[in-house]
Amino acid sequence: MTMRILFIIVVFLFSCNSLIAQLVPRITLIDLGEMASKTTRPASQWQKNHTSFIEGSQYLDENWGKGTLIMNNDTLVEGLDFRYNIYAHEMQIKINKDTLAFTRPDLIRTLVFNNRTFVYGDYMNNMISGKDYFELLVDGKCKLLLKREITFLAKNPPVSPLSGGYENDRLILKDNIFYLQSKGSVATFVKSNKRSFLSQLGDHQSELIKFIKDEKIHFTDKKDVTKLIIYYNNLN
Repeated sequence: MTMRILFIIVVFLFSCNSLIAQLVPRITLIDLGEMASKTTRPASQWQKNHTSFIEGSQYLDENWGKGTLIMNNDTLVEGLDFRYNIYAHEMQIKINKDTLAFTRPDLIRTLVFNNRTFVYGDYMNNMISGKDYFELLVDGKCKLLLKREITFLAKNPPVSPLSGGYENDRLILKDNIFYLQSKGSVATFVKSNKRSFLSQLGDHQSELIKFIKDEKIHFTDKKDVTKLIIYYNNLN
């Protein structure tokens, strides 16, 4: 059953009638039941379904973080606690003692917490398409998006130098899956190598090749790839 929750927030209305935008605070009511419900994968249920110790975590960060939510209608929500369940592909909210998950992430423009900015949207990976959450690493003409995935690996005893088994279930995080997105297009997967990035970026090839060589860019490193896309956007 969907939980209906009214939460008092401050909505900032942006006035563009002057050169300097003015913020006009107003108290309003937002029905979170329209976009969030009780999470489908609570941690307690996960533990009940697995008898062995599980290495790793479902979450990007186990701790909740205060965040700022901007909705597509320009509503600004502050003061809520958020957490990202990567394994369940859920962005979660904590209201009092209840853990809720967004059921309408398409209503969200950006979500910022723990010094990270998240967006939700369409993606294409070869012939596979879908929707998911991304961390926005670079904004601009070419957006650099980071998609995270968690894989569950079951235990496989016995453990010995010869068998190569493992005594515990494991959750394995992959956090260097990059996507590029230009304005009005779907986020497209790019392999973590020079050839793939240059192919998708298209123009300014000579400048990019020189920059990659001079800066010793490693395409599995988030900081290096971020640096490259910021440079590319500045060329445009």
